[in-house]
Amino acid sequence: SVTIDKTDATIALVSGNQYTATYTITVASTGNTAGTYTLSDTPAFPNTGITLNTMNVTTVGGTVLAATFPKANPANNTAQQISASNLGIAVGGTHTYTVVITFTTSTSVPVADLNCSGTTANKGAFNTGSITGTSTASDTGCGDIPGTPAVTVDKSNATIALVSGNQYTATYTITVAST
Repeated sequence: SVTIDKTDATIALVSGNQYTATYTITVASTGNTAGTYTLSDTPAFPNTGITLNTMNVTTVGGTVLAATFPKANPANNTAQQISASNLGIAVGGTHTYTVVITFTTSTSVPVADLNCSGTTANKGAFNTGSITGTSTASDTGCGDIPGTPAVTVDKSNATIALVSGNQYTATYTITVAST
């Protein structure tokens, strides 16, 4: 049999509101005969306020689908084939894939969608790895998405006070807040 194991995402800041979500997928042959598999990966980030910028895949032991990665603007909630089709794996063999998705957040992401919620898609940086071939199986990984701060500025109306003659003071308050 061929198995799949996927780690939860490691989220890292690139700059500004852009982050990477890095997952590791391990495909292993645990049976008494060699197997085959085709590996796909489905990002399922929040549907509102997240832009998937790029998806890249590297491997140790496996084979990445030729001329496919890095992929610009991968579709959310859509399976992306990442290995060659019907890739052979020896008895006791292990193929490891690293998937890195670069994404941008915005203030329009619903707060309730930033954090993972078990195996619920579209909550956090949710992702499913799937194999078909000798075995059909899937495993999920997720990482909480940092919120995007919203900065607000508020200025009160000025209070004008006579100092003397033609001299006045204008007093006002400026409040800057990050929410």
